[in-house]
Amino acid sequence: MIRLKSKHLTAEFDPLGAAICRLFWDGLQIADKGVTVGRYANRIAGDSLSINGKTFPLSVNENGNTLHGGAVGFSKRRWSEEVLPEENAVVFRLVSDDGDQGFPGTMQAEVRYTVQDSSIWIDYRASADRDTVINLTNHAYFNLNGIDDTAAAAEHELYLNADSYLEVDAELIPTGKLLPVDGTVFDFRKQKRYPCSFDHNFVLNGGTPAAILRGCRSGLTMQVLTDRPGIQLYNTKAQICLETQNFPDAVHHPHFPAPFLRKGEIFQSATIYQFQ
Repeated sequence: MIRLKSKHLTAEFDPLGAAICRLFWDGLQIADKGVTVGRYANRIAGDSLSINGKTFPLSVNENGNTLHGGAVGFSKRRWSEEVLPEENAVVFRLVSDDGDQGFPGTMQAEVRYTVQDSSIWIDYRASADRDTVINLTNHAYFNLNGIDDTAAAAEHELYLNADSYLEVDAELIPTGKLLPVDGTVFDFRKQKRYPCSFDHNFVLNGGTPAAILRGCRSGLTMQVLTDRPGIQLYNTKAQICLETQNFPDAVHHPHFPAPFLRKGEIFQSATIYQFQ
């Protein structure tokens, strides 16, 4: 277990899944189970994808589809770690071999967590020796009122900087349509009480913040800043996930942001959780 502390935050990390195991604000536990998800987070429809005209069979692990990179995705792998005390950071690295879960190319993936006074920075970096796909995210489960037996997702307010969301079918696979949030339960453009259950990807407008989550009991607020085009909103009865990412199943929808990592290119992305 690796622990990093700042004035307000204490974060515990595990090389298994390159995960934020637990996150505390002034002693109050506010998150857990924050694994790194890949090689392709969220869903890919069916049992294959095509790149450069070649079809690659994938590891299928949910209703005939591929979820979170397959049966043994990045979240279930042990990463190497390097602690950087002078920067209050830890870097996790993973080599994903060519054909891992069916994906082409050997990928070198890196996740760096930096703990500052009131924020945790997540920096992703990856490269591959063959054209492939990539969609990395962190799957932390938050409850800003404290994770305990009385926790409830409904005791939060949420803002999302999104005018539209992705329509999905019964298996939560995108249909390709972007639907407006106007007049629907999906409209979080004005901060409001968390209304019900979600497992949907929102199309971010750009700019910051992408999201604001507030614990109604604690008053603690978390802003989410990211360079990703989408954010997956998901909740259990007690916790809420705000997963910054590319769109699910983008490999099958050419009008979605391109999910490809080309040979010789460097993928870089950053997400910040900022508390006050």
